[in-house]
Amino acid sequence: MALSSARPALQVRELADDVIKDRLGKVKGVASVNITGGDKREIQVNANKSRLEAYSLSINQITQALAMGNMAVPSGTIKENNREYAVRAMGEFKNADEIRRLK
Repeated sequence: MALSSARPALQVRELADDVIKDRLGKVKGVASVNITGGDKREIQVNANKSRLEAYSLSINQITQALAMGNMAVPSGTIKENNREYAVRAMGEFKNADEIRRLK
């Protein structure tokens, strides 16, 4: 399936990720939905080496903290009548301020 629009590529990608992917994933018989192409937002985290050393932190620890704080993991199912819904615990960063507040 292809998606195109007059909107900016970043907006189209976000629409595909945030709306279309979830809706297609709920269609009976669909095992998975993968989004490719388009623009994807990137946030760069710049680490100050002397500050890391002052706090006795390594860049690997920073990377690991970011990875652990930015996860969406399966957390079970909900059964209602003859339907079963997959549940995910959402922990993904939505903006740079959430990354700044990570401890």
